[in-house]
Amino acid sequence: PAASGSTHRVRRGETLGGIARRYRVSVAKLRAWNHLSAKAVIRVGQVLRVGPGGASRPASRPASRAVSASAGRIHIVRAGETLTSLARRYKVTIQALRTANSMRAGRPLLAGQRLTIPS
Repeated sequence: PAASGSTHRVRRGETLGGIARRYRVSVAKLRAWNHLSAKAVIRVGQVLRVGPGGASRPASRPASRAVSASAGRIHIVRAGETLTSLARRYKVTIQALRTANSMRAGRPLLAGQRLTIPS
């Protein structure tokens, strides 16, 4: 079972139903925790919350999608964002972003992916 606030990185061939069964939660809960509509498609590499922990989503969207976290800030990647643009925005190096998120060079960012922004 998922610990409170646990996450799961989607792998090739996985479905929301399969992930829900693995963590013994309902698909409805996974959709709610991850703000996914009924028609949303999950993608390889996407990080899903598989437990109820974490801060609730604010009613209105802030200009910046970064929120505080104990080990730095978290940024939810939007379509079109790159490691270069995020490094510039948060005044960190690309390598620092890769290291903080265990990313290999050449790996693309995916919309909806959660990145830890090092302090």
